[in-house]
Amino acid sequence: MLRHMEILPIVRLAHHFGGAYSADMIFSFLKVPTNRQDFDLQVNELIRSGLIVEQDGYIFDKSQAFLTESILQKRDFSFALFRRYHLFLKLVWFIPWIQFIGLTGSNSFENCDESDDLDLFIVTSPKRIWICNFIVFILKSMIGKRLMINDNFYIESQQLSIRHKSYYSAIQLLQMIPVSVNRFTDNLIDFNPWLASELPNIKLKMNIKDKYVLFNQNKTDRIFFKPFDWLNKILFNLYQRKKRREGLPTSAETIFIREDYAKLHRYQFHTDYDHFFVKENINA
Repeated sequence: MLRHMEILPIVRLAHHFGGAYSADMIFSFLKVPTNRQDFDLQVNELIRSGLIVEQDGYIFDKSQAFLTESILQKRDFSFALFRRYHLFLKLVWFIPWIQFIGLTGSNSFENCDESDDLDLFIVTSPKRIWICNFIVFILKSMIGKRLMINDNFYIESQQLSIRHKSYYSAIQLLQMIPVSVNRFTDNLIDFNPWLASELPNIKLKMNIKDKYVLFNQNKTDRIFFKPFDWLNKILFNLYQRKKRREGLPTSAETIFIREDYAKLHRYQFHTDYDHFFVKENINA
């Protein structure tokens, strides 16, 4: 049977990042399988006991109820951030080897502050990750937003399996908001069957929000020109060498760089997620 201590860490996890989850989101993010009726009973019991409150469709720890207005404001900031960069996203989509673009991090939870940056998940044609990464870098530099746009994750269209399999990774993938809706909104789920074991109650589908969708088309993999394969390898080697000079590991949990896969975010949010479950004596 579902316990209170399996619900409360998820409520507090949202607050740790300055946000709050709806009951539907908390149910989806539970680490143990349960039915919705049992979950609703436990939530109502927590509300009656005064441990949590429900306001405007969000669940709050009793000490955080004042956050309601802030949560609604952050939702507006998140969409404003997307609109601010929508022309940049259209330029990125014109890169012929870019197959899919998604919003991750605070963007995907619609939990952005006014000064937040844009976090991107990108699928490319095979042997084109580092060419795309270089072109995106040039585009960011041209508009003076190199530090405000984070293309944190690249994966190839024919190898869609996420290599860092964890509770955190599962939430990030399934919470991601697609900017382009095409075959990859399904393929990314199909190629990662482990998602069901990490999040046994969630609906295995992408978090599509119509107002964030800029593109509704599939693009063909353009991999016929052999010299681009060599250029991609050269750019990969240069990037890897640069990171090593900076003293950054290229095969760690934080930064993982391969010719066919790139996880470029330095901060390790897995530890933040694990902390809340260990604290409540739940296995992470």
